[in-house]
Amino acid sequence: MIYPLQKTIYRTLSRSWAQGKYERIRPHLNPGDKIIDLGAGKCALSGMLMENGFDVTPVDVSDNSFNPDIKPVIYNGTTLPFEEDTFDVALLLTVLHHTPDPDTVLNEALRTAKRIIVIEDVYENPAQKQLTYVTDSLFNCEFRGHPHTNRTHLEWLLTFDRLGLRVRTVTEQRLLLFYKQVMYHLEK
Repeated sequence: MIYPLQKTIYRTLSRSWAQGKYERIRPHLNPGDKIIDLGAGKCALSGMLMENGFDVTPVDVSDNSFNPDIKPVIYNGTTLPFEEDTFDVALLLTVLHHTPDPDTVLNEALRTAKRIIVIEDVYENPAQKQLTYVTDSLFNCEFRGHPHTNRTHLEWLLTFDRLGLRVRTVTEQRLLLFYKQVMYHLEK
């Protein structure tokens, strides 16, 4: 159970997280883009995108929205309830490593959207991998059942190539000295 103080703290942290992600993805969005926020979580980014005039459909495997005005579409984690090319952009921001089969989620994003923006925590060595796992579990309060399907930068590039995705841009960001997040702007 989440208590009111916890919810206020999470809401504040979620908004800060969303602002950082919005600033990173904004250059890759066009006015009028129809966006699917796949793995919308607390729906903070969906709300921020909506506030900035974007048509956003938040989607997740459960409703964890902290915004009473935003309810995500709930799906089974494998098949999205949308037709092909329904969206201009699919956002998968620090989501894929939370899924047991990231390739299935990517394939559905590819089916339903023309472009995909992925942000993932990547690692470069075994120590950084373990540190990433521990920190991610602590940050998300997920201590059991977290699949930790993180990959290296090269493994993600090979995945995108295997799925027929063209990498338009790649940007890296260091977090807290030890961690690295990479943003991939992809298209069919």
